[in-house]
Amino acid sequence: TSRENSSVFISERFDIGKDTAYITAIDGLMLHKDMWAQTHGKYNISAEDLWKSMLQRGLPESENVEFFKRIALAWAIGDGDLHAKNFTVLFKGEVDEYNIIRTWKSELSPAYDSVCTRAYPSLNHEYMALHLRNADIPKGKKYVLEDIVQFGEKIQVRDAESIVQHIIEASYAATQEAVSWLETGDIIKSKGYKKEVMPLVYSALQVIESKVASDMTMHM
Repeated sequence: TSRENSSVFISERFDIGKDTAYITAIDGLMLHKDMWAQTHGKYNISAEDLWKSMLQRGLPESENVEFFKRIALAWAIGDGDLHAKNFTVLFKGEVDEYNIIRTWKSELSPAYDSVCTRAYPSLNHEYMALHLRNADIPKGKKYVLEDIVQFGEKIQVRDAESIVQHIIEASYAATQEAVSWLETGDIIKSKGYKKEVMPLVYSALQVIESKVASDMTMHM
């Protein structure tokens, strides 16, 4: 960075292979539409159709659990921006000793751009970025725990309810840990971030607490 005493975040790229010679990364919007799909269309796809498009383009059905976890996590943490371009499929080409591609395999990329959008006043709503099912389009994008579980069952996820419950619990624990770290973190205090960050973290915690409550209600 060109600025003194500034911080940078470095992330390893998942679209550059180490043991695989060629990796093509295609996001969900392009898989569903085409390579020239307009960005604004990323919200106009149901999760159901997005999943079907990924299967048609070669994604193994065994990736259904990972796909469902992304949906469940977005709901649990109040991420209202999990749109089609925040899903990516990696196509990996395996080469032989002559550097010729012999086989291809595909898988979902690591998750990215997961954030509690409800922590921000201008985005403080309970709507998800995508409709779960095509039948939901007239109803809007506001869902409860039972809807998430039913979507998982629709795409053949076993123990969908247990998966969502685990995600809620893990998200709650992680947020509590973040609150504790922020309250005692000398680095945060020294940089003056605490005052700005704490309200956002508390807002995220409140969102997840509401999910914990809905989970408890469902099991009563």
